[in-house]
Amino acid sequence: MFAKGTEISHAVVVKKLNEILQARGKKGTDRAAQIELLQLLVGVAKEHGLGVPLEVKIKFNIIASLYDYNPNLATYMKPELWQKCLSCIEELLDVLFANPHIFIGENVLEESENLSNPEQPYRVRGCILTLVERMDEEFTKIMQNTDPHSQEYVEHLKAEGRVCAIIGRLQRYLQARGSPEELCRVYLRRVLHTYYKFHYAALRKEQGLEVTFGLKRVKFGSLEPIESH
Repeated sequence: MFAKGTEISHAVVVKKLNEILQARGKKGTDRAAQIELLQLLVGVAKEHGLGVPLEVKIKFNIIASLYDYNPNLATYMKPELWQKCLSCIEELLDVLFANPHIFIGENVLEESENLSNPEQPYRVRGCILTLVERMDEEFTKIMQNTDPHSQEYVEHLKAEGRVCAIIGRLQRYLQARGSPEELCRVYLRRVLHTYYKFHYAALRKEQGLEVTFGLKRVKFGSLEPIESH
């Protein structure tokens, strides 16, 4: 990835990151190789102790590259790629909760990012809410394109627990530092995953009312009861 003898610094890693990102969307770009390079770049940043803000920036781009893997927005992500995306988002949330001093926002310009100067607040361009919304939308597409009577559908549905857990964690994160608009958007995601079924029998029991069912067996062709319970 780097020439032998290269001194690894923030500037060098950011330059390499930009080189990788410049190939995004271009014809002939190996998207799988691009994701692998970004993952290797995170490892380099960790190995040389370049700081969490730089790792966060690279992780944002890894998730974005996973979404770009299939350029056709009309189709859905491969379930295995989507599962990988879930893991990456979970890891990113872990880092953000552990480092609340890092400010992230889509309104942060790249030239105003601070990835290395500890004397000033760390600022990283990115929007975790947008990544989670896209993840949720891809989950819906996967379910819509799976036979609802198949075992595969049941297996995909099991992932909804992880989806809801991620949305819940994101809500807690944004409650401390998000805008009212962002909070409304994450609340809506939670509502869309909420199921409600009114249980009349449970209500009657709770109110102390006895529920009885009178069942009668009758002969075929006759209304005369032959047994009652």
